[in-house]
Amino acid sequence: METYRSGDVFFQQENADYSVYKVIQLGENNQLYVKAYWSTDVEPTVQNRKSLDVRTACEAMQLSSEDEVVFLTNEAVSNEELDEYANFKRIEAGLKQRSENLVVILDRGAMLLQEGKIEEALAVFTEATSYSKYDYRIFDQRGYCLLQLGRYSEAVADLEHSLTIQPEGKNTLFYCAEAYFQTKQFEKAAAKLEQLEKIDPTYVRR
Repeated sequence: METYRSGDVFFQQENADYSVYKVIQLGENNQLYVKAYWSTDVEPTVQNRKSLDVRTACEAMQLSSEDEVVFLTNEAVSNEELDEYANFKRIEAGLKQRSENLVVILDRGAMLLQEGKIEEALAVFTEATSYSKYDYRIFDQRGYCLLQLGRYSEAVADLEHSLTIQPEGKNTLFYCAEAYFQTKQFEKAAAKLEQLEKIDPTYVRR
């Protein structure tokens, strides 16, 4: 495994493209925080590297012993680069905190569902939507709450959105079919059940 230092500049080659990186800081478990440049079809050198455009001021990357790396040079890390690293770490910490908060919210919603407190669970899952628009679990669970409350059109909207993220959600397909059936959209209900049967002919609602 290569040993890296802050300020190391190196590149990797994939087919005819070269990607150049500069190490700003070292992280734990061989993680590197690097400045990344747009790839080029010209082999990088110490001289022409300075003409490359920066793709991102700081990002995390992990290199294994199998990754082929060509070392170019080592140069001082500027205060501006350190500021970009600090900003990246703040964003990284914020995202981690949001992810942890979302887990807590989803757990709370699931517990309320188990207790049969559908309207309270609905409020919790609605709160969760502010954390992510692309986590199928949020819309899956909120859609189920809406279905149980007889708000069928809203249930369809959430369940269909869940299916765009997780197309093979078996419970989601079943509940979406049920919501379509309740709104007398029988063809759409049948289509969802057909999808479900293709995925799992022995499906039993849970």
